[in-house]
Amino acid sequence: PVFILNKGQSLKLLCNDTLPVSWDFKNPKPSAKERTSNKKEWYITHATTKDVGKYTCKNSENVSASTYIFVKGKYLCVVSSFSFPRHDTGNLMDEDVLVVCPLTDPDVSNFTLKMCYRPWLPKGMELVPDPHKGILIKTVQRSFKGCYQCSVQKNGSEIMSEPISLNVRGVPRACPNVTVSKQTQLLKEGEKFEVACTINDIDSTVSNVSSKSKNVGDYGYVRKLTLSISSVGVNDFGVFTCQAENAFGKSKATVTLNVLGKYFLEKFIDAGKNLNLVVYCEAYPKPEEQVWMYMNETLQNSSDHSVRFKDLGNNSYVNELHLTRLKGTEGGMYTFLASNSDANSSIMFSVYVKTKPEILTSDRLSNGMLQCVAAGFPAPTVEWYFCPEIEQRCFDSPAITSFDAKISSKNSSSPSFGWVVVESTIDVSSFKNNGTVSCKASNDVARSSANYFNFAIKEQTNTHTLFTPLLIGFGVAAGLMCIVVVILVYKYLQKPKYEVQWKVVEEINGNNYVYIDPTQLPYDHKWEFPRNRLSFGKTLGAGAFGKVVEATAYGLFKSDAAMTVAVKMLKPSAHLTEREALMSELKVLSYLGNHINIVNLLGACTIGGPTLVITEYCCYGDLLNFLRRKRDSFICPKHDEHAVTAVYENLLNKKEPSWGYLLLKRLRNTAPQHPRMQCPVPHPPVLCGQTFYPLNSVGQVVVLAPSQLPLPSLGV
Repeated sequence: PVFILNKGQSLKLLCNDTLPVSWDFKNPKPSAKERTSNKKEWYITHATTKDVGKYTCKNSENVSASTYIFVKGKYLCVVSSFSFPRHDTGNLMDEDVLVVCPLTDPDVSNFTLKMCYRPWLPKGMELVPDPHKGILIKTVQRSFKGCYQCSVQKNGSEIMSEPISLNVRGVPRACPNVTVSKQTQLLKEGEKFEVACTINDIDSTVSNVSSKSKNVGDYGYVRKLTLSISSVGVNDFGVFTCQAENAFGKSKATVTLNVLGKYFLEKFIDAGKNLNLVVYCEAYPKPEEQVWMYMNETLQNSSDHSVRFKDLGNNSYVNELHLTRLKGTEGGMYTFLASNSDANSSIMFSVYVKTKPEILTSDRLSNGMLQCVAAGFPAPTVEWYFCPEIEQRCFDSPAITSFDAKISSKNSSSPSFGWVVVESTIDVSSFKNNGTVSCKASNDVARSSANYFNFAIKEQTNTHTLFTPLLIGFGVAAGLMCIVVVILVYKYLQKPKYEVQWKVVEEINGNNYVYIDPTQLPYDHKWEFPRNRLSFGKTLGAGAFGKVVEATAYGLFKSDAAMTVAVKMLKPSAHLTEREALMSELKVLSYLGNHINIVNLLGACTIGGPTLVITEYCCYGDLLNFLRRKRDSFICPKHDEHAVTAVYENLLNKKEPSWGYLLLKRLRNTAPQHPRMQCPVPHPPVLCGQTFYPLNSVGQVVVLAPSQLPLPSLGV
């Protein structure tokens, strides 16, 4: 039962049972404590909103009965708040939230929830109202965050509760994304080390973060941390880890710092020779790690180099790196690192590999300059020579000053160790006579042996200043004329060559036959059928520009029925003439209408894509193969001397030759002038008789005027 009291009224609740009983009372307010009584009576002497709630009486065997009491007062609700069963700071996304606003008066309507500052609720919010508890919000999302009020209608007026704010915290579905600005760094002792760590997550519970942390809108959190060492020492060598954690798990990113002590050695060696780097060290305790590194990468034993470590005793150790047949690209910083529990130490070798100069490219540029590109170490010097005759090399000629020279490194990451590339250019216009130009590259490695490249220079002849513009003008005009002619010829070939004429040929047996231009026929859009109701199957046949596909049409005649049909369509390579021919075929079939003796048109798709012609499906295939398969069924066991004559009498009709002759003559004269259109059209008597004359690939189709000849339903 439910009791409704006015504020200040009294009420006595009595619980009768043979066993000992007790009363329990729970106010809807989440913070309210449960009240109990071991007496059979429960007295409410002066009812207030604090007495609103559920009263339960139970005996010692936990058999219970309950009632609910409403106390009408000044306010609509006992309390207005949100119930967070597990979280004090807000509810997690995708959980249910109870808006605690139980009613004090059940005689109200339209109990719902509204936002404080706008008349509509967030998209996707689902509400479940309960007068005893409040309003439950199902599956809370981040977009539901805001201010809300409970609302009811009473006596035609709307009553609102106090405003309450909803805060929703995101639920992490993955570990935080942690990235660092660099993975490894090699520094000298005393240099500055700085690395930035960026943490991306859906939310954060950190209440006090640095100035480099910020919230990105309502749906993301970014925190940036920077680790800085103003002057690194050898003891700072090691791995630094940036770690972040959320409810889903932990993520981390690392950066390796290598610090080189103030020990440097430089080694210059010619390419192709072997080099051994040996380091003697004394350490106590024994070094835990001894590694050789090349350009910040740890070296392992391979065919090009080998690493050896040896313990000499008395806390002495020797470490060797053997480099075999050094190449020009293997120059750089080789570092030995050693560390134990007390300190780190390192020594660095700068290895320079000397290489002979090479002419990489030599070419004549578009601006009339000659360019010669050479590479080697040390940086090669490019010299130019000119010979007045055609020579292989210019030995005795004096050197020519180059116009421009640029020096760059082949390996930008280690510019002081890799090949040095030199580009040199010279102006051709400075030579007045014919001859040969050679470029020579040399450095300290190969001074006597030089590389040459020859340029043959011819005397420049000045053309007439007027001839060149005229030639260009005539060439442009001729090109434009050719383009116009090609376009006109193409348009002419694409133009359909139809003879538009309506002509009564002959009257036979009271029936008039006419020639009809298919392009002049109208297309009735009642034949349109939706494309999405076609389900295509296997290909039944294909021709030069089209194919026929088996398909299933849904709702062709009845909305809930499926029908097997044949769909004729063009291949992607079909031209405009083939598309017009297929459209003409569609118009002819729609003009003929349905008949028992032809393959009837069922529908078409001409809008929103390529043209599709939907016809009846012939389950027995084409006539030729059908007759071949059934040839044994037509063999007559009896031989009648008049059988052959009877067959010819059935095939030939004395009234037809004149008409057939005129028709064939007409087709022979006009067929080559029309586009291809595979539209099998029967001889008109086939609509009334049983004799067939199939005619294919015609531009004009002979049809029977429907108004002058009825089409009887005769079996074939």
